[in-house]
Amino acid sequence: MCYIKQIKNRVEKSMRKKFIFVVLILLTTACSTHYELARKHFDKAQHYYRHKRHSRSIIEYSRSLDKLKFIEHNHYGQLLRAVVFDQLYLIDGTAIWHNSEQSVQVKCRTLGNLINESEPAVDFLDRSFQQVKIVDGELKNLDMAKLESWLLVEKDVIVADFLVRRASQKFETVPVELKKRVPETFVDKLRRYTLYKIAKNFYLSAWLRSDRLDPKKKNADVAELKKMCRQKLKDVYWSLDTVASSVSYAGRTEDFTWKFKNDSRHFKEVRKKIEKYSLLSEEPGAKNLPNEELRLKSLDEVIEKNFMVLDPNFQLKEGRSKISSAIEEVLREKKDKAQDYLLLALTHFMLARELQGPRGGPDKQMLNDSLTDTYLQLHRLTSQ
Repeated sequence: MCYIKQIKNRVEKSMRKKFIFVVLILLTTACSTHYELARKHFDKAQHYYRHKRHSRSIIEYSRSLDKLKFIEHNHYGQLLRAVVFDQLYLIDGTAIWHNSEQSVQVKCRTLGNLINESEPAVDFLDRSFQQVKIVDGELKNLDMAKLESWLLVEKDVIVADFLVRRASQKFETVPVELKKRVPETFVDKLRRYTLYKIAKNFYLSAWLRSDRLDPKKKNADVAELKKMCRQKLKDVYWSLDTVASSVSYAGRTEDFTWKFKNDSRHFKEVRKKIEKYSLLSEEPGAKNLPNEELRLKSLDEVIEKNFMVLDPNFQLKEGRSKISSAIEEVLREKKDKAQDYLLLALTHFMLARELQGPRGGPDKQMLNDSLTDTYLQLHRLTSQ
């Protein structure tokens, strides 16, 4: 009797394992199917938009989002959703939807719900950025063979676009203590400078990734993607040059003045070199372009990996570490090095602030205090 019971238990365990296995296969297949359908609708949307058939394009973008709802927690789907949101931002999907006939709006139920239920107006770039943040920490755990390479290019562009837009907006809440002791122009220009610097890293990464894409594989329009990455990279260097050359040098130390003048010259040179590579890439021998490492070396640039981590806690920790290093350099009377560490700290803190969002996180007060202290120290240290 005992022996029969043991056999029965083994059979039941075996059946349970088979059941779980079948369920997993069904879930995987369902995710794959919904992703593929969402992808097809996205491709159609892109096609219609390129041919200026805007009403048809938003119908397909909406259908893509509709399919992605079924795989809400699938990271591959979340990346594609981020790209769909980004496209809706770029084409001003809200305006197109409002200006479309009712018959079109009815076919855009998912998009229409997003627009009608959002208060204030839906911010598609912000939604895109939030999706990327969710996926970013999981990338190392994903099967890269299953991930379409062009999505990683788009991921980097989305983050950079978000930061560039933030750089163009005003610093909403400058602490009273900071306003009293530091000129607002000093605060604003350094804020814009740091955000453009972070965006530059992501655009550089996107530009290099885009050149790895194989046009023969199922991708987005590779030629268009490469062109977009090059243009955005040139644009951010122009913005960096503009800000660096406009920093008020009056009353600043020689080291501070030299740094920004030198940066301005460097950004101009990099822009010219990117233009040269842009022309080379359009020639028949484009496959003979220098590899990524050589191109970065020729630009005298690096991709600063620490500024590409989309974790506010990590950025806050790194910023505080740079503050400690700055204090050590001040004690050694190395003011030029202390200045560099303070600028790095400011960059980490500014990125942490953007990652936390307007509501902030549990470390919101610590971050605000750190930002205020860094600005105060920079202003004091670089004053003649």
